[in-house]
Amino acid sequence: MATASGKTEMIILLIDKGADVNIKNHIGQTALFTAAVRNTTETVTLLIDKGADVNIKNSKGETLLFQAMKRNRKELADLLRKHGAKE
Repeated sequence: MATASGKTEMIILLIDKGADVNIKNHIGQTALFTAAVRNTTETVTLLIDKGADVNIKNSKGETLLFQAMKRNRKELADLLRKHGAKE
């Protein structure tokens, strides 16, 4: 919920208290997927800096880079590539 609402301070607090940035929700998406859907580059960058896996796949076997490219989100795709995302 903190990621969906872009609450940066709450995200940092949760991670500092041991929250797993790569845990998946009921549809196989991580906080990084949620931040990207909300188009919050600041939150995406924060999660990557805190160890979010840029190559993790959702329950459909799709990476976030795949979804960004599919939706013509060039800035997000470039950011993910910069941090090691692969197609």
